[in-house]
Amino acid sequence: MFRLVPIKITFPLTPLASVDVDTLTVLSKVNYMDAARLHIRMDYEEIQRYVTAGSPLWIRWGKGRRSDLFDGYVHSFRPKSDGYVRSTEIIAVSTAYPMFNESGRTFYDAGIHNVAQEIGDKYRFQVETDPHPVIQSQILQKTDSDWSLLARLAAAVLTADLSMPTVEVSNNPFFAS
Repeated sequence: MFRLVPIKITFPLTPLASVDVDTLTVLSKVNYMDAARLHIRMDYEEIQRYVTAGSPLWIRWGKGRRSDLFDGYVHSFRPKSDGYVRSTEIIAVSTAYPMFNESGRTFYDAGIHNVAQEIGDKYRFQVETDPHPVIQSQILQKTDSDWSLLARLAAAVLTADLSMPTVEVSNNPFFAS
């Protein structure tokens, strides 16, 4: 099959080589978890020997400077067949997936920057923040996911920053996507 844009999937923790992807659909929306659905011409039983739900994966499409990468986890997979070719359909979720699970906790004597740093440390991603001048006696997460808590705190900072003409919105210490 001739393809203008090469698409490959790699399962980095397995001995499987990179595999060509027949079809790929990536669903992406700002402030939401990305997801992908793809079909590969590899037998379901072969994949099942090495890959399970939760296995990390990389999907790369394009070449050189015009390439993109979906970094995530296998959510589920199932066998597919058109009567001639056996293949596997894989549903993948982005690496932000764990941040969307509900989590309830209370942060004591913390500023927004402390909460962002603690959540960043939990998921091992780099957080660059400026200390926020207000320290709260407690910040309650209730049943929010870590993602929705960060979004809520970022919105609070953004609202406060917009009311102060000396602070630029671009200096918001929290990410927006």
